[in-house]
Amino acid sequence: MRTLTLALGLFTACYLTSCDYASNTVRSVQAYDIPLPNDTLIDNQAICLWDGAGLRDGPGRGEKLTYLSTIYFGEQVELLGESELIEATSRTYLKVRLSDGEEGWVHQYLFAENAYLAAVMGEAEIYRRPDIMTFKDDKFERGEVVTVMEEKGDWIRLVGMERKKSGWITRKKLLSTDLFDIRLALKYVRAVNFTSSDKQAEQLENIISSEKQNPSSLLDVVKQRLSEVTEENKDEAISMESEITDIGVLEQSISP
Repeated sequence: MRTLTLALGLFTACYLTSCDYASNTVRSVQAYDIPLPNDTLIDNQAICLWDGAGLRDGPGRGEKLTYLSTIYFGEQVELLGESELIEATSRTYLKVRLSDGEEGWVHQYLFAENAYLAAVMGEAEIYRRPDIMTFKDDKFERGEVVTVMEEKGDWIRLVGMERKKSGWITRKKLLSTDLFDIRLALKYVRAVNFTSSDKQAEQLENIISSEKQNPSSLLDVVKQRLSEVTEENKDEAISMESEITDIGVLEQSISP
């Protein structure tokens, strides 16, 4: 535990100094870059899997409870060792502490416990179990953000955003715990989650502008998606213009 505490302190110091891209060769060190036993990845830590989980002053939901704060996808919280099952809803709640020291209760299902965050650097096929015969016909895409739940030999069990994807992959080198990669991937995921293509394009352009000195190779993913969205917007504009023209022609043909 002393090693883990020292590592966490080192991560904090590196995080505060790495935001200045003085050199593209500077790489951040994170606590979970340090080898840990497979059965104790990160003790007493949980990662939020939803973009907007609620922190309340007691377990459950209702008018009697005070809403304290919003926790975002990828945010790390400290587990305080207390849990409570609400029988009426069959939901379990955990007591946690945020990075600013605020404490409260969260719904267990919205968090990945004793896990750490990683960015997917290459397409990774998903398996139901650590066995090549259990292929799920699904994959984690480059640029996604995942939580690493368990390691078993060359196999790694992952859970994705909102638990939409989960399972085992076989190649750990497809994952990165580098700060630059994770930060860029988080921004990318939030951008592509906008339903409006115009909003997506705006957010992707902002990422490219603000992260142009970021050494992460995932910047290519952002640029590729922006190109696709731009083409989609052009096609929509052409289609809309064509419909307007057709309506005008129709109105002229039926006018006396």
